[in-house]
Amino acid sequence: MRADERDFSIAGTLEMIRKAQESMPLLPGLISWFRIFLAPMAAYAVFRGSYLLLFWIAVTAAVSDYADGWVARRMKQTSYPGKILDFMADKFYLSIMLVILDRIHAINSISAMITAWYHIGVLAATAALSWSVRLPVVVVPTSEKLVIVASYSLIVVTCGVIAYPWKGVFVNLQGVLTLIAPVSVVLGVIAYFRISRKVLSRFL
Repeated sequence: MRADERDFSIAGTLEMIRKAQESMPLLPGLISWFRIFLAPMAAYAVFRGSYLLLFWIAVTAAVSDYADGWVARRMKQTSYPGKILDFMADKFYLSIMLVILDRIHAINSISAMITAWYHIGVLAATAALSWSVRLPVVVVPTSEKLVIVASYSLIVVTCGVIAYPWKGVFVNLQGVLTLIAPVSVVLGVIAYFRISRKVLSRFL
């Protein structure tokens, strides 16, 4: 690729992001950006040893994942750029939180890493696809939604275990979700594989 073509691609991408931001509803977008901001806040809470704060950060993030979509529908401000930001916010927050919880040995390492690398892989593949077609592309199959719900639930429950170790309900739920999360990842991978095969069959 020549330098002028590369510059054009970068300029085009930046222009695409700018236009997406302009067409994005303000309040739902702010909620999604707030969820991204919660990831470094969670790291700070762990650094300070404030697991109660970590728990409420996890709860707030889970609620915000539902809230941005609910607000957008309620205000009739749903948009494709908003969907993209919501998708990216989920992947960024979930992968970082799972890694953080694994680092402090609060979660089953195998389950956490399988789920975290799934989110990282899907985000990387989506970014690569969007870059190649010079257009933001987000595909969210039903199985992907299951992975996100399972991931949020596992994170909230795990944070509950370390914030309220005397509450057995968190421990019991963590055991169940530790198994559900990797299973949902397998379903998510299968769903994306089927979508990829259908797309490739149109061009091959």
